[in-house]
Amino acid sequence: MGRIKEEAWIEKCTVLHEGKNTPNIYYNVFADGEQLCEISYDRLIAIRNLINQIEKEKKGECHE
Repeated sequence: MGRIKEEAWIEKCTVLHEGKNTPNIYYNVFADGEQLCEISYDRLIAIRNLINQIEKEKKGECHE
């Protein structure tokens, strides 16, 4: 996979359902000017945690 040419960003999307007190909140993920996916907050946090883990491993490899 190549690097993206434009900065990536996310947009919060709130979906209200009739008869439900709490809305569903999703995040639309964009990169290179197009939407890549729609993702829930929990999955977004899981991806962040994986990225943090990868970054820690990369730093460990560099210091050896």
